Amino acid sequence: MNVFIMNLRDHIEKQKDNVRLSILRKIDSYSDALLDDLEKFRPRYFKIISEDLNYIDLDQTESDLKQFNGDHSDHEPNYYTEQISKLKNLTHRLEYVDNLYQNSVIFEPQYSDIQIDFDQCFGRLKIGLYSQPASPDLTKTREINHFEASATCLTFFKSGEIACGTKGGMIKIWDPMVGKCIQKIKAHNKFVNCIKLGENERIYTCSSDGSIKIWDKETRKCVKTILSPNCSLEVIELWKDNIVSCDWSEVIRIWDVQTGECIHMLNDHESLVYCLGLIGSNRLISGSNDKKIILWDLEAFRSLKVFSGHYSPVMCLNVLDGNSFISGSKDGKIKIWNVDTNECLLTLNGHEKAVREFQVCENKEFISCSEDGNIKLWTELSDKAICELSVDNAELVCLKFLPTGGLATCDKTGLIRIFSE
Repeated sequence: MNVFIMNLRDHIEKQKDNVRLSILRKIDSYSDALLDDLEKFRPRYFKIISEDLNYIDLDQTESDLKQFNGDHSDHEPNYYTEQISKLKNLTHRLEYVDNLYQNSVIFEPQYSDIQIDFDQCFGRLKIGLYSQPASPDLTKTREINHFEASATCLTFFKSGEIACGTKGGMIKIWDPMVGKCIQKIKAHNKFVNCIKLGENERIYTCSSDGSIKIWDKETRKCVKTILSPNCSLEVIELWKDNIVSCDWSEVIRIWDVQTGECIHMLNDHESLVYCLGLIGSNRLISGSNDKKIILWDLEAFRSLKVFSGHYSPVMCLNVLDGNSFISGSKDGKIKIWNVDTNECLLTLNGHEKAVREFQVCENKEFISCSEDGNIKLWTELSDKAICELSVDNAELVCLKFLPTGGLATCDKTGLIRIFSE
């Protein structure tokens, strides 16, 4: 924990230096522009107040005229007095022009506080103690509803509504208690393979049609489309202002949400990538058909560690805490790993068929679902399941906790089931 906090402090200090340098560069640029404008004004000033006029000795000229007026009286009365008056008027005009141009260039220092949106230029620290769901007593859990949805993947809203992607490319939103579809969005041309919720409950989907789309739930409008060079996108994860995706290849792509551009590719796997998971703020784990799990540094775009030990493709991952995670494979095995040491802490003979999804509960307990139709509750301290629930004639592929309590599952036929104690 101390190392984790120190790393966060280092990131904040580094960002502070970056922002400070950026602000100083902008201040220098702005002040240089002011000085340039001042220098451009100088020739305009001297052009209007010519050097010839500035060199006239008005006092001496006035004295000479007075002397001339006393010595010569044959001119009209007051002639020289009028000339002296005109000369004084010229003096006043020169002073006026001089003052006019001096007053036309004024530097007014401003001492008000600088208003900067630091959320945008610096960053935010999100702190919250996420309360994990209570571990269910699967011996008392019963199916209370089911409905045919052609579902391929699930997520849920804070209100308790379920959102699913379908085989026909739809997004469907359900009231799980009555099994009623309350909203439909035509999202893709092929299977929706993964669905996630982002900030403001925007819906993120990826599809076999090769696209990632972002949807506004209320307006049903697509606000962003990202096209992948590969024909099928299988899984996405949301990381900061980016989307991490894996497709029908060994490549993991990182996309900038704003521009829709692929900003980096991670390609250390040797076969198809099936699953992704985020550890902390900037690390990613990925599981693959090559039977390996790789830990990535997303800021440096490089692999950090490889976890080997599965003898079958890795189908699902989830994070227990900042220092450990769980993985499930196609042969039904479940492994618990230590991130720092690469050590497999425990191997569970979890299921008879592929493990497809985990959900983490309180006290580092977790539940798993499998294509063998079983849901099991585990603890990291034992290789024996605490309890289990069997679902007849169901090859389970999705498992979610509902915010209102209970569980939701989806099987290969697309049937959604709701369970409660």
